[in-house]
Amino acid sequence: MNKLLNKEPPFFADNLALDLVNTVVYTNGERFDFLQSDIDAIQWMRLAKLIPADYSLTPALGAESGLLHYLKKLRTFISEQLDTLKNGQKPDVKHINQLLSEYPLFHYLEVSAEGEIHLVEQYIAKELKSLFYPVVLATAQLMTRIDIHLFRQCEHEDCILWFEDKTKAHKRRWCSMATCGNKHKVTQFRKRNATTL
Repeated sequence: MNKLLNKEPPFFADNLALDLVNTVVYTNGERFDFLQSDIDAIQWMRLAKLIPADYSLTPALGAESGLLHYLKKLRTFISEQLDTLKNGQKPDVKHINQLLSEYPLFHYLEVSAEGEIHLVEQYIAKELKSLFYPVVLATAQLMTRIDIHLFRQCEHEDCILWFEDKTKAHKRRWCSMATCGNKHKVTQFRKRNATTL
């Protein structure tokens, strides 16, 4: 039994599209998919703050039908576009434009408790997939980045997770220093000590 089964998917990529791609991980040489049911998909959406913690899907949105399928299809598309971009090729702009056109938006002004006025962007969730607008938008923004080299996969040999390197020196190597970075340091320490004994 995989020990990740009762854990939450990672959210440290600094990009919602990459966080979706990171719902597939490898642990102990085995592939693990955090999205195995509509309930997993809803949980991911809550953790990604696409829906509130107490949100329940209404029958008007089609309940949960097709949610997992759509989310996995979007994840596959994003993963394919990452590979395309990393190989120096042009992404599928036509498909992302079609996805972006499916989300009706409007703007309004909101006055905060302190009296500050903010312009708020709101999208209308007419159907279930409308809830994924922020992921689709993050994908489009990722495609427009000139510095695509800052989107990287973790350098640990057993990790496939992606992240956006937002460090000042742009030298981030690990998805998480606490996990993969630490594993690498321990391995290197053991190698050094094994040769000195």
